Amino acid sequence: MKSNSYINNIKLVKLKRTKLVFGFLSVFLLLGLFISPSAAKTDWQISPSNPTVGDTLKIKGTASPGEELGAQVSFVKELSVTDGRYQYSLDKIKIPKGKNARFTVTTEEVKNLNIHLKKLFWIERSSDASPEGIAVISKRHIPPFTYKVLIDGDAAPSVDSVNLKVEASQTLKANSKGKFEFNYHTSGMPAGKYTIYIGDSKKTIELKPGNKK
Repeated sequence: MKSNSYINNIKLVKLKRTKLVFGFLSVFLLLGLFISPSAAKTDWQISPSNPTVGDTLKIKGTASPGEELGAQVSFVKELSVTDGRYQYSLDKIKIPKGKNARFTVTTEEVKNLNIHLKKLFWIERSSDASPEGIAVISKRHIPPFTYKVLIDGDAAPSVDSVNLKVEASQTLKANSKGKFEFNYHTSGMPAGKYTIYIGDSKKTIELKPGNKK
């Protein structure tokens, strides 16, 4: 008859082997998670690196094959108030063709907000401000044309300037190789700092004034 110590040694060896097998399985599972296509990190670059008004911004990047990414470009502008009103105009804003395209304008320290878009005729949208003095207008599915945009409204009492934030967003989709790209012409965009989000990645660029002829 085999001794108890011999039997215990066999059990101990089996237990160690079992733990070793589970250890290897755990490592392989972790490696699988890290190299899984669904866990691929979004990476993108924008060129030119020092753009001026009139340049075409080119965004190219990689993500998981077929992945849909939210893309957003925004800028903030401080507007002076004259006789209780604020106003800002953009002569040539291009709304690109894309999935889930949205145009959003937010103003602070105001009574109301009006947006006028013109292609063949004027399209107007208005919004009263919240009790905190914030007014927002957001529009989806705007036809992809180049528009003249006029933004105006009444400022809150005793305010010398108001903050204006303009956002344009849409959905980008990576191809079967995980690559995506997007081009945007800046001829109608004002000079200044722009924040660009693609997926969960953020970059800031400064669009410099173009050369006046």
